[in-house]
Amino acid sequence: MKVVHEENPFMACVVFPNDTIVRLVEEQLGQAGGTAVLRVRGNSMWPFLRDNRDRVMLRASAAERVRVGDVLFFRYEGRYLLHRVVRRSQDGWLLRGDNCWTRHVERCREEDVIGVVIRVWRGEREWSCASWTWRCASRVWMATYVLRVVAMAVRRRLKRRQI
Repeated sequence: MKVVHEENPFMACVVFPNDTIVRLVEEQLGQAGGTAVLRVRGNSMWPFLRDNRDRVMLRASAAERVRVGDVLFFRYEGRYLLHRVVRRSQDGWLLRGDNCWTRHVERCREEDVIGVVIRVWRGEREWSCASWTWRCASRVWMATYVLRVVAMAVRRRLKRRQI
């Protein structure tokens, strides 16, 4: 499907269904040392990953190498998600988006993992997900989950009172 760019009618892009893109990504990751780069869509990983602004590099990863705090690209109930590993479960992992304000987690089996995020680009800036700063920021964000949920609840109540 060809789509004309809204701001520049002379510019066009090709849009493919998710299943087609994921198949190509899986093929690329299946090659020795293969990586794939995807543009982030959605707000579930804000503030670490921004909708239609950031790009992520994926690589295949053996199950035993996945750690709490890693961001996985995986299949979940017919969709494809990029979410952070909260903890290990018996048959895989429990994951949650960084922008999730509820206790909801997704259960992900090992066979549903497509890849792990190893690098992030936002414009000209680049981060390695193995760097000390990325891992430390991820840990702090995860550790403050309860505090963030309480802060958002207070914010919502204050907003309602102003209306």
